[in-house]
Amino acid sequence: MTHRFCRNCRGWHDLGEDWPVGCFSHFAGYGKVGRSPQIIKDIEPYKAVAGDVALGGKNPAIMGRRQHREFLKRNQYVEVGNEPIRQKSWNYGPEVTHREIKQTIDQLRSRR
Repeated sequence: MTHRFCRNCRGWHDLGEDWPVGCFSHFAGYGKVGRSPQIIKDIEPYKAVAGDVALGGKNPAIMGRRQHREFLKRNQYVEVGNEPIRQKSWNYGPEVTHREIKQTIDQLRSRR
């Protein structure tokens, strides 16, 4: 029997039973209807194409989302498309000015 704390009524509810209708207000903003939580199914099992340091470089079979996250973290892999977006800094140093960059671009264009 698993219970979950409700932020709306400040009580505990059994997850084996239906969630009380009066306690749905803290789920506002979730889902298309805005009144229910989103549940995402687990990923399908797959065989990793990259080696695992825990298995001596062998390709493991990943059976679920949790194993997938642990595999990525353990091997310091980053899922393409899920990496954080970072602003690139364009530091040319103190000796390069805007005028010099413009002159270089103009020189390159004139070589065509």
